[in-house]
Amino acid sequence: MVVSGITSFWADAASEQSEVLRSVAANVRFRPQGSVLLLDGFCRFSGPGIDFEEADDTSGAIQLTLGDFSLVSDVISPAMRFGETAVETSPDGQFSDHYHYGDHLFVYNLQRKSLTMLRSKAAATTYLSAVNPTGDGGCPAGEEGVGARIF
Repeated sequence: MVVSGITSFWADAASEQSEVLRSVAANVRFRPQGSVLLLDGFCRFSGPGIDFEEADDTSGAIQLTLGDFSLVSDVISPAMRFGETAVETSPDGQFSDHYHYGDHLFVYNLQRKSLTMLRSKAAATTYLSAVNPTGDGGCPAGEEGVGARIF
C-alpha cells in the first residue's frame, strides 16, 4: 500500500511535467539563440515525485519541446541567488550555474502564462517581488533530490 501511494506522486509528477511542457510550447515564442529560460509558477515537487528541479532536469526537455538546442533552462527555487550581475543556482549547496542578466535571460511563469526578460538585477527583483517573493511559488517545501515530505 505504501509503495502504491508513493507511486501515485510520481505519476502526478509526470503529468505535471507534461503540463509544463505543453504550456511552454504554447506560450514561449520568441527568444534569441543561446537564451536561458527560467521556469516559475508551478511546484517543483509532487510529494517525493520530482516535476522539474534544476537545469539537469529541465534543459533537455525544454530543448526538445521548443526545437532549440542552444537553449538552457532552469527552475526558479529558494536555492537561487539573484546577484548583481547574474542569477546563480545552487542545486547541491554550491553555486554552480550563472545566468547573466541581459536580453538572453527570460523567466516564464506558468500560472500567468507570461514571459519576462530579466535585463538586470532590478528587473529580476521587480519580477520576484510581484510574482514570487519567496521563490517557492507557494508550494510545499522540498529538498533537492528528495522532493516534498508527504507526512
